[in-house]
Amino acid sequence: MEREISAGGVVIQKQEGEWWLAAIEPSCEPKPSARPSGAAVRRPKAVLALPKGLVDAGEKPLETALREVYEETGVTADPVAKLGDIK
Repeated sequence: MEREISAGGVVIQKQEGEWWLAAIEPSCEPKPSARPSGAAVRRPKAVLALPKGLVDAGEKPLETALREVYEETGVTADPVAKLGDIK
């Protein structure tokens, strides 16, 4: 199994005394093979996620995190601290 490494970020900002968090709503398209033929299609519940993506060849995880945050939210973020790794 090939190992994949991804990176992303938690983006917060305080505006007018309130904290704001940048999140995305991933596509929730059901897989065609996931439901039997003729079965009713239920609308999935809304899910929020943090922006992240795979580290490209030659790219450092911090560069990936900043790129993914911008690509998925339109926010240009400044790194403050590294979060723990998840395996």
